[in-house]
Amino acid sequence: MKTFVFSKGIEKDINIVISKNIINNIIKKHDNTYGSFIILDTKLRNIIKIKNDHTYIKGGEEAKSLDKYLYLCELINNKKYNNIIAIGGGNVLDIVGYAFNTLNFEKNNLILIPSTLSSFVNLPLSGNFYANMNFTRNYLKVTGYPNYIYIDQNFLNYFNTQELKKQFLIPYIIGLLYDKNHSKLSIKYSSSFENLDYDNFLERNIKYIIDFYNHEYTFPGEKISKLIFKESDLLKMDYLEFLAVSFLFLIYISYNKKEISKEKYEEIKNDILKLNILKRDNLKKISFQNTNSTLKEIFITENGYKEFILSNSDIKDNILDFKQII
Repeated sequence: MKTFVFSKGIEKDINIVISKNIINNIIKKHDNTYGSFIILDTKLRNIIKIKNDHTYIKGGEEAKSLDKYLYLCELINNKKYNNIIAIGGGNVLDIVGYAFNTLNFEKNNLILIPSTLSSFVNLPLSGNFYANMNFTRNYLKVTGYPNYIYIDQNFLNYFNTQELKKQFLIPYIIGLLYDKNHSKLSIKYSSSFENLDYDNFLERNIKYIIDFYNHEYTFPGEKISKLIFKESDLLKMDYLEFLAVSFLFLIYISYNKKEISKEKYEEIKNDILKLNILKRDNLKKISFQNTNSTLKEIFITENGYKEFILSNSDIKDNILDFKQII
């Protein structure tokens, strides 16, 4: 068992625990505790057995709909739960965190247990939780943090190789920000799933992501996605699929602004292609969304990363060439 602490001057430190089989102990404790309510991704229905108060939510952007939010609010309010435990991918954790922090009730702990590699490494430490509304992804936002995060590597045994392969995009990007050897290891792990040392791999990821969110950054590619995809398309696309496109577009702009060499741009592009995550249909959906506003994004540089302000012209001037090259 390995424990990390995330603290940003908030009232409570957030304990992040990595341990194999820890999920069984958490379930055993809270399944028999008055005032505890467990919310799970539907994909875990046949994997985790709960006896007492619990419900299931289907993952993906659908999880963050207003209907799902109201459904959770009613369940939590009706029985006056104090401890809320969410087990699932990033979207399930997001909507549960949003409900927990917007409802007015007597709260003890928000416990988040990610069940995918993506949510293992891009932990819910941004200080915000989101819900979708008005056909817009992340239209609603509330400030908040979990009290505890538990990571159980055994969840990864339930993914097929293609599903798991795509999820290495997140640790790959984190490696580009902090440690090129870590990004290389992510690509290596994505093609060979035997005898992987997930312990050290995840520990490094957590150290990097804690540092990243201590600077209050937004994950690279998320902001710019709203300027190159229609909101209706973002709601239909898988998070990793649109992130791969928007992040690669950022890399292309970084190259054109001479922040990285052509060789590095080509290397990153080829690495992302190896993850089999770029879909031709999604690339066709790219189009310039004129918002008449600027945004701060994270640029990859030769030696790490830096924050950069992008204008509408930066997007417009690069988007057509990017589509043709990709």
